This record gives sequence, C-alpha cells and structure tokens, in this order.
Amino acid sequence: MRRVLAFIDSVSEWSGKLVSWLIMIIMAVLLIEVALRFLFNAPTIWIHELCMHLFGFFSVLAGAYVLLHKQHVKIDIIYLQFSPRVRAAIDTVTYMVFSCISGHVLLRFHPCDPSCGVKPNGITISMGVSVMAAQNIITSGRLTAAAAGTGRFHPYG
Repeated sequence: MRRVLAFIDSVSEWSGKLVSWLIMIIMAVLLIEVALRFLFNAPTIWIHELCMHLFGFFSVLAGAYVLLHKQHVKIDIIYLQFSPRVRAAIDTVTYMVFSCISGHVLLRFHPCDPSCGVKPNGITISMGVSVMAAQNIITSGRLTAAAAGTGRFHPYG
C-alpha cells in the first residue's frame, strides 16, 4: 500500500513540476497571438482556444501538486482557531465533497461518452481530474487517520 501511495505522490509531484514548465508554452503561444493580432493584423481563433484548453488542463493537473504540498487556499483566520483534530475532520469532509465533484466532472467530460458529442478537451480534463482525484483520496485517508489520532502522518504539526 505504501508503494501505491508513494507512486501517486510522485505522479502528483512530477505533474506539478511539469506543469510549471509547460506554462511557458502557453505564454509563447499567446505571444505569437498578440504579434499576429497587432503587428500583422491577422488574429486567429484557434490560438486562443488552444490556450484555454491547455490552461484548463494545466490548472486541473497542478491541483494534485497543490494538494500534495497543502498549499491550497483556506480561510486561515477561522481555520487556525480549531484544534488539529477538528481541522483534519473539516478537511476530510471537504475533500470528500470535492471527490464527488471531481467524479462528476470526470464522468461529464469523459471523452468516450457518445451522448455529449465530440469533446477535444475530454482526454486532457479526464487525465488531470484522475490525478487530482487520486491525490485527493490519499490526502483524505491521511486526514481521516490524523482526525482519529491513529495515523503517523499529522498534517498540522
């Protein structure tokens, strides 16, 4: 089991680092679009669409990295007033809710669903949500163990 957890953690780590470099591709492609639009008066629609799809994929894929390193956005003013066990319980509940939302997104954007027509971004969104959902399940399990006081992993101190 530890090997599976370590593998999913390494995929999340690798994907986050990869996305941090791939964002440069979006910047370069957008620079080309700006040059075409304003210097040559030849705007394109496909470059904007490509960047939107890539940014969506990168955002979802980077979510697993952010979740792994506990860098997601929280309201710390209220959140830090709770004990570590209560924080772990709150995080467990919110991760479970997020897992349900991720599952819905994964089913909704499934690239092989014939009822929804052609979705060119279906594969990328499915891949990103899959990695993020796996990291979410692992983090939720660790937080459940921390909330119960049985886990060695304690995310709050």
